Amino acid sequence: MATVNFAAHLLVNPDSLPAGEPLIFESFLLGADAGFTSETRRLWTGDGRLVVENLQSIALIQ
Repeated sequence: MATVNFAAHLLVNPDSLPAGEPLIFESFLLGADAGFTSETRRLWTGDGRLVVENLQSIALIQ
């Protein structure tokens, strides 16, 4: 596997988060075809603030 594209958008200053506070992880597949996938991942605080959003495209190398 190889990453074709990777982007991460920090939407909250990490210094503003309390140390040790658990975050909620969300991930879903946007699409897959011919050995390529596109995925989105997000981290949320317990009170519902979006901390980071990540988009990654992956290619399967055989």
